[in-house]
Order: sequence, then structure tokens, then C-alpha cells
Amino acid sequence: MISWELGYLAVRARLVASVRLSDQVVADMVSAENVDRAIDYLKETAYYGYIKNVDVRDQLQLETGLWAGVYEDLYKLRLGPHLKFSDVYSVSLAVVESKIVSSLLKYALLGLDPPEYLSSIRSPVVSGLYNVVYEDRSFARGLEFLDAAGYGRVGELYNFFNRYLKDPRRSIDYAMDLLFISYISEAVGYYYSVAHLACLELDQLIVNMIIRSVYDGASDPLKDIEVWRYSCSIDREVFEDLTSYTDDERIIAVLKKLYPAAAGDRDLGIVLASIRGWNRKRLRDACINTLSSYPFDPAAIWASTTLRRLDVEDIIAIIGSKIGLLSSDLVKKMISFAI
Repeated sequence: MISWELGYLAVRARLVASVRLSDQVVADMVSAENVDRAIDYLKETAYYGYIKNVDVRDQLQLETGLWAGVYEDLYKLRLGPHLKFSDVYSVSLAVVESKIVSSLLKYALLGLDPPEYLSSIRSPVVSGLYNVVYEDRSFARGLEFLDAAGYGRVGELYNFFNRYLKDPRRSIDYAMDLLFISYISEAVGYYYSVAHLACLELDQLIVNMIIRSVYDGASDPLKDIEVWRYSCSIDREVFEDLTSYTDDERIIAVLKKLYPAAAGDRDLGIVLASIRGWNRKRLRDACINTLSSYPFDPAAIWASTTLRRLDVEDIIAIIGSKIGLLSSDLVKKMISFAI
């Protein structure tokens, strides 16, 4: 690759990551006494612009606004197929796109009008699905559109999980989470440096999905799909250990073998929050180190987009904690910032 291409990629990747959250803003948001005060601190960042016109107490509106804003930012990288490492960029963009698709399906399911700004998102899948949801008001037509667009077997997966789950919104979550996981798993196969970052995120996502499935009664479909195939370190034996127990104590014992540094509590909820945060903190640190490395590495593209995704997930967790009145200590365990 000629030097100007490397320079272009390095500048664009670092530009995307340059607007990420600071430790101070996150610390202030976590310690804020209520939602409004937390949002006041967010006004210092680019993220406020994505949600300034939405009801942040409505989780669907909050998530949709944040993911749409980040998608548009990532789109600015514009790594065309003629450039090397465009494969890493394409998957990074698809990961965020899947979050917007998930939101649109929920708007259709709930019979709500999707936000108009989604019609101008520079994604044929998102804009096409928006038109279907807005004009037809049909969840089934939305699934048909995605299947026709070759979008990750979403309709098939939704119908599969819906046979086991009572809440169709949960079926959407499982179907879209599997699509999300498959995209990150795909990135593992590109370059070793990208695999290191992707695996930090992938295994934690799969563990959370497995535990959730035990309580939702959805572990059988995950077994049929062989979800462990997407993992870097979770094998079938671990999957069967986690799904064969229904009492928290025995599940925690399995998790301790996987994450001895993070699974030290007796409460499963706190253990899962600690594992999530432990992995995410390691991932954020690894992404920041990758961006500062020299010479340019393709993992910098993945690192810059991953940092933005971590930001969004942390904002959602913090705002949700203010609504649900969760303790600041628990939020600190969950998020990707060591504050």
C-alpha cells in the first residue's frame, strides 16, 4: 500500500475516535443526581447533538438517536472497496447498522412511527426498511424486506425464537444480537490484530446471551444454532455447563472459571455486571493503545469504531441507571471507563 493511503486511513480512523467520551464527562454523568443533570454533562460532547430532540426517558428513542448519529459519523470514513482494509470498515459499519435495524423493527412491532431522520441515513437497508415501516405499518412486511435484501436471516431467526418466547420484542433482541455477534465473529478472521480486539468483546456478548437464555427459556434454540461456534474461547462444554444449571450459585461457579478476576460476588446480577465491565474496560484500553500504535495497523479502523460503540452503550447504561435508580457503584462496574 502506498504511503498516502496509509496516512489517509490513519487520519480518518483517529478523527472518528477523537470525539469519544472523556473520563471526566462519564464520571460526572455517573455521579449526577438525575437524568436531566446527566444529560447536561453530555451537552459537552458530540453525542448530545444526536439526542437533543428526543425523549431520553424513552429507551427506544434514546438508542435509535445515538446509533443513528454514530452511524453517520462512521460513514464519513468512506473506505471504498479500492482501498485495503475496507473489509474491516465495512463490517464495523454493518455492526452499527444492525442496531438501527433492530430499532426500526421495534417501532414496527409497537405500531409507532419511526423517527423521520432515519429516512436520510446513508444505508440502503435502513432507508428501505424505514419506508416499509412508515408506509405499511407492518412488522411482517419489514421482515420480508430484510429477507429480500439478504439481511442475515433476521426473519428466520425471529420466527425461530418466537416459538420459545412470549414477548416478540425479546425475539427481535435475540435475532439481532446473533446478527451482531456474527458480524464481530467475521472480523476475527481478517487480521490477527483485529481478532484480539474482537475476541475481547465477542466472548462477553455470548456469555451474556447464554445466561439470559437460561432465564428466558431460550437456551434450546441457542444450542440448535450452536452459538459457541462464534466464540473465541467459549466451547460446547462451557455452554452446556452454563445452561444445565438453574441456580445462581452453580452458574457463578462456572463463570469464575472463565473470569476469575471478575466473578467474585455471590449475586449473579453483580457478577454479570462485573464481567461485562471488566471485559469492556480491557477492550477500551486495548482500542486506545491500538490507535496510538505505529506504524498504522488495520486494527485502528476497528478500534476507532469500537470506541464509539462503547460510548453509546455506556451512555445508554448511565441514563438507564438514572431512570431505574441503580446505584452509582453498580454502574461503575458495568461501563467501559475505569472511574
